[in-house]
Amino acid sequence: MFPLRKGIAQRRLSLLMALVLLLMAAFAFTPVLQPAQAADPVAAAGGSSGGGGGVTHYSFAGGNGTSADPFIIATSEQLAQLASEVNSGTVSSEVYYYRLGNTIDLSSPINYSSGQGWIPIGTGDNPFRGHFDGAGYTISGLFINTPDIDYVGLFGYISGSTAAVKNLNVSVTNVVGGYSVGGVAGCIDGGSVTDCTVTGPISGVAGVGGIAGDVLDGSVANCDVTGTVSGTDIFLGGVAGYVDGGSVTNCTVTGPISGRADVGGIAGCVLYGSVTNCNVNGAVSGTDAFIGGVAGEAVYTDVTSCNITGPVTGVYVVGGVAAEVFSGSVTNCYVSGAVKSASVVSDLGYDASYVGGVAGEVFGANVSG
Repeated sequence: MFPLRKGIAQRRLSLLMALVLLLMAAFAFTPVLQPAQAADPVAAAGGSSGGGGGVTHYSFAGGNGTSADPFIIATSEQLAQLASEVNSGTVSSEVYYYRLGNTIDLSSPINYSSGQGWIPIGTGDNPFRGHFDGAGYTISGLFINTPDIDYVGLFGYISGSTAAVKNLNVSVTNVVGGYSVGGVAGCIDGGSVTDCTVTGPISGVAGVGGIAGDVLDGSVANCDVTGTVSGTDIFLGGVAGYVDGGSVTNCTVTGPISGRADVGGIAGCVLYGSVTNCNVNGAVSGTDAFIGGVAGEAVYTDVTSCNITGPVTGVYVVGGVAAEVFSGSVTNCYVSGAVKSASVVSDLGYDASYVGGVAGEVFGANVSG
């Protein structure tokens, strides 16, 4: 019996080994099946899913993101998709071109007018670096209620020497932010905003402007602001709260501008920059120091050919054009509104003083009216 059992055991072992070899061979030659590719919903609907950098853009109404054929944005959902792609870093490093294809209401069909409201396009970590052409259309119903969040506006953060927003009208329901708050952008860092209008109230803590909160080595040109710009602290301006190394040209502000200190009809503070051919047609007021019809402080800055018709009121250092001009110039400017100081002691401990029709204080600057 032993030899028979041994033979059976050997045959079983041989069969087992053969089965193992067959299984190994089957796995070795089984093709790897690729998952089915999802249909492109935009292409299926006649839209576009083009774009370089390996990114698929499903939501836009047309275009491939180039200067010759920009992505077309025609709905609030598509605009929100742009914000999502930029803020997530999906396209933050890419330079794409976008153009509005229609007027967009941010309160319909998706309502961005409740809660915190609209989520700005671009963040400090993932800024918008592209080109956005409003094509003369209006984005209405902009509502943002984030008093503890910085970089607030339709765009949160625009960055790069080639980044641009142009030909756009923004109708604001209400925009409330913390630091760096604007109707078009919270911060313009090296980019440009041209031929834009903003209507409606803008408010924040500091660095608040009708167009942009901060302009850093960037530019704002040919823009109009109609509405209230206000803040609880410093750097408040009709166009920009704070300008460093940038320029503001051919802009008009209509509406009251108010804050605590460093308040200007065009910019709260301009450092190493320029303000040219601008008009201020609203009241400019502050509860403390450095309140100016064009700029609260103009430091190493040229202010040229500006007109101020509204009253300018502050406590300490108040000027019809600029409260303080340091190593810059003020030329060919005209002030027709009253310039005055409140008869109180400022929060900074200064008595009401240093009030001038053109400038409150001048240090090493050329001031000729």
